[in-house]
Amino acid sequence: MFRSRVDRFNIVDATPFKRDPVKELAAACAKRGIRSGVSLNLKVMSVERAARLEKTVRGLQTDCLISGRLGGDSQSDYASEGDNSIPNLSRGGAWETPATLNGTWGFKKNDHNWKKPETLIFKLAGIVSKGGNYLLNVGPDGEGVIPQPGQDVLRAVGRWPKVNGESIYGAGRSPFGAEFGEYSSTAKDRRGRPLFQARTAWRCTTRPGKLYLHLFQWPAGAFELKGVQGRAAKAYLLAGPIGSRSESNRPAPQSPFNSRGPPRAPSIPCWSSSSPRVAVPPTSGSAAGTGRICLLACVTHLTPSLIRPEGRQRSDTGARDGTRTRGVQLGKPA
Repeated sequence: MFRSRVDRFNIVDATPFKRDPVKELAAACAKRGIRSGVSLNLKVMSVERAARLEKTVRGLQTDCLISGRLGGDSQSDYASEGDNSIPNLSRGGAWETPATLNGTWGFKKNDHNWKKPETLIFKLAGIVSKGGNYLLNVGPDGEGVIPQPGQDVLRAVGRWPKVNGESIYGAGRSPFGAEFGEYSSTAKDRRGRPLFQARTAWRCTTRPGKLYLHLFQWPAGAFELKGVQGRAAKAYLLAGPIGSRSESNRPAPQSPFNSRGPPRAPSIPCWSSSSPRVAVPPTSGSAAGTGRICLLACVTHLTPSLIRPEGRQRSDTGARDGTRTRGVQLGKPA
């Protein structure tokens, strides 16, 4: 699919097309300030061949990232999970999950199995909470156009991080882990291994001094974070109705929330207290220290009109929480 001096069996020299689409795409991306990359599918590598290829790549482009899919026990820069595969638990090191919008990597006119926006947001939050990167694939048709259903899904998902992006971009893994689920002591999978029983109620991402709680099931009453020590300086929603106040283990004051149903857009109430310290379990690393706890409600429906426009200011109102077990009363957005 690109011109090569190694062999004339390429799209430029061996076809009537006589053009280099990879070069043209790279030039178009550069013109618009978009980084571009090329994925090459290689045969299974021996240790020696992988080492030679790695040395060649490093010599030609020192800042090139090499995927763990190179194989051959290579010194890659990051690991790559299987296609559409997400690890059950948090894992160390740099890694990514390559995934599709439907069931096809390229364009397939009969594949209408498009993933829902809420499904992609859950996967995105889950992958980041486990320390990974979400590599999401699109499959343009022969004219270079992404099918309309795919465009609709991407636009719906794209509206979400405009408000909630700080909980994703540059965020770290969860300091907890129990929210992911656990391996059964009795049930087995098809290979006879302990069956992993996943939990999907919530996920947590972090920044220094901050915990972002992605709530996929709106809690009935208090939402408790066991093991968190000290007092939170603030707890608030990143989007949605603002000025809502609540105190730990106490009924919420008058607020724009009610219990008529789950929230219809990502919404985040704000709380604060005089205490400047948030202590989390020792495994958290970057989340410990001075800062805030941010409660992020991620939901099953995305209503663009409920997403706060950029530039609108939040008003933070006071509240406090308990010590070792964090309990916060949340009302449900209308």
